[in-house]
Amino acid sequence: MSTKSKIEWTEQTWNPATGCTKISEGCRNCYAEKMAHRLKAMGLKGYENGFRLTLQPERLPEPLNRKKPTMYFVNSMSDIFHERIPEEYIRRVFDVIKACPQHTFQVLTKRADRMEQFFHSYDAPPNAWLGCQLTDGRILVVEYKGEHLLGSADTLEKQNLGALWEEKSNGQGLFLMATKKNDKGRDVSQQIEDKIKHI
Repeated sequence: MSTKSKIEWTEQTWNPATGCTKISEGCRNCYAEKMAHRLKAMGLKGYENGFRLTLQPERLPEPLNRKKPTMYFVNSMSDIFHERIPEEYIRRVFDVIKACPQHTFQVLTKRADRMEQFFHSYDAPPNAWLGCQLTDGRILVVEYKGEHLLGSADTLEKQNLGALWEEKSNGQGLFLMATKKNDKGRDVSQQIEDKIKHI
């Protein structure tokens, strides 16, 4: 079920999968693991397996039923790019995202390699913010725009939302609106390096 979130930088959570496995030092104090065990103890539907990876296909249509534009944090209780989540299921999640252009979906992962591999064969929806957690625990979200779109109303809105999200995250979130080359002649990977080092 999607629920109203107490996380300052989002509005709703949507968990089409729950549970995960630890892959880095950033997983040591995983809040989702603690919460999953608590929700299992409370008998909440969907957490019968505690923190074992579990697909929740009955939750897939939830954003389709909400008309009000909403900022969704996707899989706050898992990682949609976990190696044991089938690619077909990930496609179903992103098909729902594409079908809900009124919403913005924040998709964060610690498995950046699998995310990159997935998007070689699937076009990223424009209403998805894709990010990965850095080894120091901060989250980096990069929105890429072609130069011809930089002055558009949609781009300006996303820049404003990204700046607000970065501000509300208390130093834990980094947002970058990247271009092929910025005004300093830096390419996308250099812009990312600059952003990470800047703060």
